Amino acid sequence: GTDTGARTGAATGRTATGAEGTADGPGSTEAAPAPARTAPPDAIMSAKPRRGRGVSPGGLAIGLAAILLAALTLWAIVSPSTPDSPAPSSAPAVSPEEQALRPAEVVAAPSLPEPRVRATVPVADSPAWAAAAPSGRFTYLAVQAPPRLVVLDAQTDAVAAEIPLPGPPDYVSVSPDGSRAYVSIGDADDAQNTIGVVDTATNRLLSTVPATDDPLLAVPSTDGRFLYVAGRGSGKVDEVDPAAGVVTRSVPVAREPAAAAPSPDGDRVYLANRGAGLLTVLDPASLTVLGTYKVSGDAQAVTAAPGGGQIAVAGPDDDTVSIMDPDSGRELATARVDGGPSALAWSPDGRHLYVGAATAEALRVVDTTTWQVVGSVPTDGAPTSVTVSPDGRTGWVTDSDGGTVTVLNLA
Repeated sequence: GTDTGARTGAATGRTATGAEGTADGPGSTEAAPAPARTAPPDAIMSAKPRRGRGVSPGGLAIGLAAILLAALTLWAIVSPSTPDSPAPSSAPAVSPEEQALRPAEVVAAPSLPEPRVRATVPVADSPAWAAAAPSGRFTYLAVQAPPRLVVLDAQTDAVAAEIPLPGPPDYVSVSPDGSRAYVSIGDADDAQNTIGVVDTATNRLLSTVPATDDPLLAVPSTDGRFLYVAGRGSGKVDEVDPAAGVVTRSVPVAREPAAAAPSPDGDRVYLANRGAGLLTVLDPASLTVLGTYKVSGDAQAVTAAPGGGQIAVAGPDDDTVSIMDPDSGRELATARVDGGPSALAWSPDGRHLYVGAATAEALRVVDTTTWQVVGSVPTDGAPTSVTVSPDGRTGWVTDSDGGTVTVLNLA
């Protein structure tokens, strides 16, 4: 899962109390045996000056008490520490970099059947995979030569940062909160099989975690604590704790897993098994295989529909894209896509399925109501991955042969 920590600030409120002061007038005295002279009525407890001779002590006490009471009342009204005025939070401030990475609530834009090329971004040799941040602010590119993670500004299409890696990456994924990127580094010779953990706020490689042989895409858990990593060479899925750098659990799967993808709500992991032509459905919470289902075509790419009820599976060895029900394992439909389907992504509004065609060097657009190809746009090389922004307006296609990323307006 992701090495994320949750920071909370506790706010303490202070209440103030005031004590009212009171003043008593002069007490009454017993009458003397001799007749007493009676003071004039205006001289008894009078607070008014009398014939210029000053203020009586009792009047002064009453005046001071009134002033004190008024001052206490005014202080209670304007004081910032009253119960009705919450004390300032002690939570640490969020940096602009961190704020830009946080997931944003967006409404999916209506997708177009004919995308338009907005830019072609050169990134040297072999861009293998692209992953859009949950915020939609950046896109992360796994580039193999020289090995690095390229951060692309999704608004300007400019390279914002480059992070050197210890080996050539095949895949990159992003944690649900956007704070970490996970780069799968591996090869068939087992020379290096690791998951690189990248801090996306500082664009710094934090650590590398040992991984299974030739690791596929690292799928983060919904709470960000674990990663689920299938290995082409190992034929198993490992649950990895990236913070501790250890494998916590493992489960064997059907032979030759070739691609991995999460369900929209993160409660399932889907695998395309090339060797057996299967869709494997995995429950990450219990780390158990729920089912393995035969597909009509090849199985080297997989993606889930926004609602989660349909899974697309395809591969470049067959022009058939299988649409599967992940619960029953039933094949719901098939779509014929010429050009060797090599990469898949669904539009967030669910209207279209994007299919990278390797031999045709193009992106095909499939209508998900008729399962017919309704649009196509050329790319700069053979597509290795397709990723879409959370709002569905922008798409990125990595073209490994051309050393570029094709940026598309999808809505």
